[in-house]
Amino acid sequence: MTRGLHSTCFAALVFFMLLPLPAFSQDNRIVVGSKNFMESKLLAEIFAQLIEARTDLSVER
Repeated sequence: MTRGLHSTCFAALVFFMLLPLPAFSQDNRIVVGSKNFMESKLLAEIFAQLIEARTDLSVER
């Protein structure tokens, strides 16, 4: 492999490893979203209530 290809692969690897870091910087908060129809809203609410009941996370709907 050429030196340019090595550096490109390394840069891509670092980028994808650092990509999820902002998700972990929140203060014990998780966001639960849904599509705008009743079944999806109901499932999102069930998940939100389960997360609140079983963890110390606050849930934003």
